[in-house]
Amino acid sequence: MTTQRRKRTPEEIEKSKRIAAEIMAKSKIGDVEKQVKNARITLFVLAGLFIIIGIYEGYVADGHDEFFAYIDWGLAALYIGLGFWSKTRPFTAILIGFILYIALILMNAFLDPMTLVSGILWKIVIISFLVKGLQSTKHLPKQIHYNDDDLIDHDFVE
Repeated sequence: MTTQRRKRTPEEIEKSKRIAAEIMAKSKIGDVEKQVKNARITLFVLAGLFIIIGIYEGYVADGHDEFFAYIDWGLAALYIGLGFWSKTRPFTAILIGFILYIALILMNAFLDPMTLVSGILWKIVIISFLVKGLQSTKHLPKQIHYNDDDLIDHDFVE
């Protein structure tokens, strides 16, 4: 005994297409948010690396000098701030982090050209995460900002 499928109406077909498009759009937004989150994590990882490098340069390395540790820790603090700021202004925060990272690579290469090739794999990975995050920010949905003090309208913001 076989059952025949009934033919769908044009309205049902249109509704199915609309639902499929909504699902695809939500999936794309999820991918975009993941790329931005990876870039945010990269900013925090850079901060952690600068903390470790600061400890090494300030207290462990031959001819250590605390001055260099303070510079590294200042950069770490900057990257931590950019990581948190990327929650509200992802494009600007990731762009500043990217420009700063490229500037540091170029300054080190000017002082010692061998630093350009040392750790090249890490540099490529970090740059790729930041660039993918930057590219993804233009696909993020626009966020509505409201005043947190205005409790009456807080629930009505969509």
